[in-house]
Amino acid sequence: MMLTKLAHYVMITGAVFFVSACSGPSGFKAHGEFVQAHLVNNPDLQINFLHVDDFQLHYRDIGNAKKAIVVWVHGTPGSWADGAYLTRDSDFLSEIKVVLVERPGWGASQFLESPRPVTSFDEIGRLIQPMLKKLKEEYPDTPLVLAGHSWGGSLVPSIALDYPELVDKVLVLSGGLDPTLTKPRWYNKFASTALGNAVIGDGLRKANVEMYALSPQLSILSKRWSGLSQAIIVVQGDRDKLVNPKNADFARSVLPTGNSAVLVLENQGHMLQLERIDLVQRCVKALIGNNLSECR
Repeated sequence: MMLTKLAHYVMITGAVFFVSACSGPSGFKAHGEFVQAHLVNNPDLQINFLHVDDFQLHYRDIGNAKKAIVVWVHGTPGSWADGAYLTRDSDFLSEIKVVLVERPGWGASQFLESPRPVTSFDEIGRLIQPMLKKLKEEYPDTPLVLAGHSWGGSLVPSIALDYPELVDKVLVLSGGLDPTLTKPRWYNKFASTALGNAVIGDGLRKANVEMYALSPQLSILSKRWSGLSQAIIVVQGDRDKLVNPKNADFARSVLPTGNSAVLVLENQGHMLQLERIDLVQRCVKALIGNNLSECR
């Protein structure tokens, strides 16, 4: 009994830390209400399923691809809806198609026979590639911006490196990039024990698996940065308690000069897609217009 109470206490402490490190409860509530009110039954939001062998990729899209396509890749845990606020500006959507991807292993993006977490950057890229190819075939002259938040932000440079013919620009938001700064923390270690695993839900279990995989995947990526040819912007909050702000320094040290920008926001936490969607949109437009300094 005492161990069970201790386990619950530790996980509650971790949950409180997570919420306080991100946006407050009211921020998550408002986001959820927006999704329910404006997206769940929105006839303009197209629901897509792309099948390759036993794998099904789920994504949703809205908007007009006059100037660009933005493919949003969520963090962990997460879903396609994490990028919902990108869809609320009608002027933005009049020129830019927003594609909200459910990362492999989450939601309806699954291996149908045997669903499992997918933690390899290389494998995730191969599973998303058919969607990127389809978009490029439909809009061959339209630049495609691959944007990722948190774990998704760590991932998107790898996909850009693997498929430079499909990805034109890269936007990293609150994404860990330094292998030494992205190792599991105390709550990840507790959650990986039998006791911790018994008291957390399936979503946090999968998230924990991904957090253990992150640093090794970034170690692989660290040998490839010089090959990145696309323009890239990295945005990091200096009050982020989930991703070490020093990742911005790492980004400056490895990104090719002349085609990259690193922006550190004062008094900003982790959840840029909830708290600074205006900035996210400006950064997308800065990439499209090849004027990275406009991301500010």
